Amino acid sequence: MKTAVNKVVSIFSIVFVIAILLILIASLLFPDYDWPVRGFFVGNRFHYFDVPAALFLLSVIAVLFFVLLVYLFSHMGERQLRLTAGVLWAMVLTVETLIIFFFHGIQPPDFDGGHTFFQAINLLEHKYRADNLQYFQIYPNNIAITVVRYWIYRFFCFGNPAFFIPADQIACAVSLNIGIYFSWKFILSALNQKTAILFLIMVLTCFPLFFYIVYFYTDSMTLMFPPLLLYLTYRYAHTDKIRYIILLGLFLAISFQIRENMILMLPALILYIFLIKNFKKTLICLLISAALIVGVGFAAQKYENHLGFTKNQALEMPTISWLLMGLSSNGRYNNKDYMLAMSQPTQKQKKDVNFKAIKQRIADRGVTGLSITWAVKAARTFGDGSLAYFWQTNTTTHYSVPYNYIFGHQKQLVIFIIQVFHIAVLILLAFSVVRSLRKRKIDENLLIQICMFGSILFYVFVWEAEPRYALLFTLLELIGASYGLIELHALSVAYMEKVRERRSYFVSALLILLCLSVLTVCVAVENYVPYSQTVRWQELFSVDQHVSKGNKFAVVNATHQIEQTFRTAEPFNRVSIGVIGHRGRAVYQITIMEKGRKQRYGQKILSSSRMKKRGLEAIKIRNQPDRPGMHDYTLIIRRISGSRGSQLFLGMYGKGIYEQRDIYPEGALYVNGRSVHGIDLQFQVYRLIRHTYMNSALYGVLFTLPLATLMISIYGVIRILWNAERRTKLVTDKE
Repeated sequence: MKTAVNKVVSIFSIVFVIAILLILIASLLFPDYDWPVRGFFVGNRFHYFDVPAALFLLSVIAVLFFVLLVYLFSHMGERQLRLTAGVLWAMVLTVETLIIFFFHGIQPPDFDGGHTFFQAINLLEHKYRADNLQYFQIYPNNIAITVVRYWIYRFFCFGNPAFFIPADQIACAVSLNIGIYFSWKFILSALNQKTAILFLIMVLTCFPLFFYIVYFYTDSMTLMFPPLLLYLTYRYAHTDKIRYIILLGLFLAISFQIRENMILMLPALILYIFLIKNFKKTLICLLISAALIVGVGFAAQKYENHLGFTKNQALEMPTISWLLMGLSSNGRYNNKDYMLAMSQPTQKQKKDVNFKAIKQRIADRGVTGLSITWAVKAARTFGDGSLAYFWQTNTTTHYSVPYNYIFGHQKQLVIFIIQVFHIAVLILLAFSVVRSLRKRKIDENLLIQICMFGSILFYVFVWEAEPRYALLFTLLELIGASYGLIELHALSVAYMEKVRERRSYFVSALLILLCLSVLTVCVAVENYVPYSQTVRWQELFSVDQHVSKGNKFAVVNATHQIEQTFRTAEPFNRVSIGVIGHRGRAVYQITIMEKGRKQRYGQKILSSSRMKKRGLEAIKIRNQPDRPGMHDYTLIIRRISGSRGSQLFLGMYGKGIYEQRDIYPEGALYVNGRSVHGIDLQFQVYRLIRHTYMNSALYGVLFTLPLATLMISIYGVIRILWNAERRTKLVTDKE
């Protein structure tokens, strides 16, 4: 029996490592096609394999950097290791504090997290009763996270709106810290202090973990649960105490309420417990978990009903709709499939039409078409190291240089660095499988692999997929990479012991390191001009309310004048307004005034014949304000002449499908002097300047670390060669 189990585990490990290697290839190749489309490059469009080659080179150096750290920590005492761990924990907390401090102005987006934000505030304003329920009747899976948000606002913010966004971000940071703590605690218990420290360093290089602090949603609030469940499983495996199974089932049930996809961990946990225990204990674990999931679900449903959340079968999106979306061209959520379900009046009809569409789509695509869809889903979900953290951070009340280079229009370098470390982690994760195959031991490393493989199967072949879905198991991925790093170190030590007296092997290693150094210098030289010498236009935003929502427009005509107020402390020389369309021939005047004063800072006369039919229309402001301090301004748009019935239609953030929300609280829209509550124009205020992407000094610093890593490695090889020559000489002299 044991032999058969070991064979099955070995086959699984081989299949899993093949999946990881395929994702690794996608992580290298996909950016060359995806980044130019999304503008994630500096200079000209990427060609051929320039980007994959640079990513692979720097990822190998990143792996080498981690291996050097293993050698460094191997020579430290227990006291030094504890001190290092304390410093790293302080760095984690410092990074989180800085993110909250610098990016506290980031607002919830106009989807998902934005809807839960609006409803949580709505619960407070309506005496703890939900209102405007359409979104939650379509997507009841988001009710639980809304309730959590409501509790935070009610009990920790005392209903004060000024505390809502900071409280969201602190809650996400707490969730992340709990996840990091139990990951660290697990590695400390299962492996050693040295590996736990290496894990903390990997966490610090996984930037998206920290960037998701600013987005309160199910993804960021369930980060704590996979490591917690892993740790409880480890404790049960080594103690057999039933309380750990009860806690395991309880936290799994709670996490399932917040994010239903947490149920993916249940089969992995049950299978693992079956492999390490017996059938009876596995059955007990399953029954306890099932009972707690049902019990917690029942209690949650009662409380949600108490708050006013009611079901509506005519609106609720059936589960099969997500399967249909998973078979779309990109395998993601899309409006076409959404409308297909929503066009049916009953739940049965929704299911029937989706089932019919799934069969038709499978028949039309065939094996080739489905394979392409699955490959795209794998690349988008697991090959994108950034996890698309920037999708949810488009709106902020405080633009700054750090925001621009991390979340804004200049994030290309950060995206590249993230991808480098993502590929490095995948390489190390592959080595964790080598450890499993070499040791033939069933431990928590196997549980991590089962969880991750289940996630890959689910999102690639079954469900609709988005990059942020991979966030859930990111901490488990880093734990697995920690296993892989220790394995890679052990293999390197064993290899060096084996070939210690063979000088040619070390000479070859030295040549490889020298080649890597030359290639790194070549990459640095090749990109020096586009990154640090080429002057290009850059937009420094003060306001970037670029979202247009709803089917109503702001209309400018002979009898209607539009005004939009905004605040900024920064100088600006451009204003863009969203044009939806125009009718007839007319001339319009756009004026910038300081609110409360009659001083005019800029004015532009625009003819409809020279105006875009649709899109953002940029207006140059000649007399830009450049004074210290925060100031309030008014953007005035009026018609000064034109044919009868001529009109200008401007985009605005109005009422979409679900609710009306004020997306830009720093300003307001006025029609003929009367305020329109909760609505803003689609507009941007920014300063257009000519500047290099970064200065030469910073560019040089960025390449210091990879080159220093290679130089230290070269020094280590030379020292080994020198010691070998010295031993050979001593032996010769004795003879």
